[in-house]
Amino acid sequence: MSAAYAAFFGGLYGEYFGELGLTVLGLKALLIDRRTAIMPMLYFAVTVGIVHVIFGSILGVIGDLKKKAKRHALSKLLQIIVIVCLLCLVASLFGYFPSLLTRPVILIVLFLTPFILFTGGILAPLELIKSIGNIISYARIMAIGLTSVLLASVANRLAGMTGDIVLGIVVAGLLHILNIIIGVFSPAVHSLRLHYVEFFSKFIEPGGRKFEPLKTEEGIVWKPKKFS
Repeated sequence: MSAAYAAFFGGLYGEYFGELGLTVLGLKALLIDRRTAIMPMLYFAVTVGIVHVIFGSILGVIGDLKKKAKRHALSKLLQIIVIVCLLCLVASLFGYFPSLLTRPVILIVLFLTPFILFTGGILAPLELIKSIGNIISYARIMAIGLTSVLLASVANRLAGMTGDIVLGIVVAGLLHILNIIIGVFSPAVHSLRLHYVEFFSKFIEPGGRKFEPLKTEEGIVWKPKKFS
């Protein structure tokens, strides 16, 4: 499964056999070159963060409504609307959102801010800023991908600068092994952090009742019958 993913994205990024596919076989990237497409990778990473955080916030609204915490649910819903408005304002700076609509969007933000304070309390603006910071933290996805490809490129360049085949293999091999180790642990650690901190914190609350699927309402533990 991992090899299939590596082959698929190797074609999209033009990284078949490292740089050998480009220099020898002339295989170019079908989608983007990670070494030069820094901003597209950043846009993609932040977009993932926007979708992930807003989806988690929506789950939080649904959870509050189930618990009949309507005021808290309204506060989260207003924060989602304000976040979307702020994203529209940022997009307008880059020409991705009509500039004529920026003034109405600003008015919406100013209009909703007192309601956020009323429904969520004094800490509600801090929660809003925290959510924006959570979205920005998804830029680490771009950083991980960029670090991996640049470290591989540096390893190949240093190997060529040695002027010796054996020494070049040793230098490149050590750096590529380090890159592989980082590639195994770093994406897993950072992706788990994005799930547990940025995503789960929007709708999961500690406490509640203990999950016991084999216990009845009377507290009797159900045991399967033994058949001879």
